[in-house]
Amino acid sequence: MISSGVEWTFLFGMIDGAVPFVGGVHSHCIIALDKGTKVDSSLSLEYGGCHSLSSLDLSHFYYWTEDLPPALEAHPSVAASLSRLDLHTLLSAKGFKSHKHFAITASCPNLRELLAACMFNPRYIHFIGDEALLALASNCHRLSLLHLVDISSLANARADLDDDGFTSEDARISRATLEDLLEGLPLLEELVLDVCHNISDTGWALEILNSKCPLLKLLKLGQFHGICRPTGSQLDGIALCKGLTALSIKNSADLTDSGLMALLWMSQAGKV
Repeated sequence: MISSGVEWTFLFGMIDGAVPFVGGVHSHCIIALDKGTKVDSSLSLEYGGCHSLSSLDLSHFYYWTEDLPPALEAHPSVAASLSRLDLHTLLSAKGFKSHKHFAITASCPNLRELLAACMFNPRYIHFIGDEALLALASNCHRLSLLHLVDISSLANARADLDDDGFTSEDARISRATLEDLLEGLPLLEELVLDVCHNISDTGWALEILNSKCPLLKLLKLGQFHGICRPTGSQLDGIALCKGLTALSIKNSADLTDSGLMALLWMSQAGKV
């Protein structure tokens, strides 16, 4: 058995370098607020006379998560013009909960890229679970990049794992929801789901990536179990995902030596 608490990264080829955040392209605007700017329900998204806002980056600034949805709802045409929304912040300690997630994705149906710090912990009211993920796929089906990361993972908090590498709580995310999420986002090229709570028996859901998300190149998963359980030379689960150029697996408690070898074979062969 592979030791728990380990993150495995597999590279299957060259990955294009990250494009810097730049603005002023044609009639579209990109905004990163100055430090100290208060983000609340009175925030004008037509900031600086920009009436066609394409990207909003709040990843380095402190704000209350409950203040963002009213700001988006107050400017529906501007929110609808957003193609990128970055809410990957450590400065808001709670992360986005399900009811705020519903409101944000409903207000921004044309998003191509969404990055958000989330609350997946089922001990909290309005945690992110099945309903929120299904609403996301329904509201924002044009996404090519999706990063949903539990706030504790962003803070690099030590995972509360038992001796076998499992957390004491299971995420409230079913295999059926994972399948529906992937089926609803056919344009995905980059997917990060780091939930910090157990999601079990995910192999079958991950197998459908080949057919449901044919453009997917980068995949990062945290606290996913049952991702690959090969039998002899018969591969399954994530080992059948073709087209990946990068794969990162963190805290997959039941990833065995044979499963790891299957992923290493993928890495060396560059294909499934």
